[in-house]
Amino acid sequence: MKNFFTIIGGMGTMATESYIHQLNLRTPANNDQEYLNYILVNHATVPDRTAYILDNSKPNPKITLLEDFKQQA
Repeated sequence: MKNFFTIIGGMGTMATESYIHQLNLRTPANNDQEYLNYILVNHATVPDRTAYILDNSKPNPKITLLEDFKQQA
């Protein structure tokens, strides 16, 4: 697939769903082939970001997110 982007989501799966819904609604398309090309990574098991901010002895979500980014390269 050419000309695509990756969305790293799942840290709020319903928020990710809402974002994708809005993205598709706002894409000017007359048929399926005119929509944007994207890959959605719904990584719901990313460690809790707020927990880490409040207590940095908790698992760092940055490590998991960086692994996700590397896999998309």
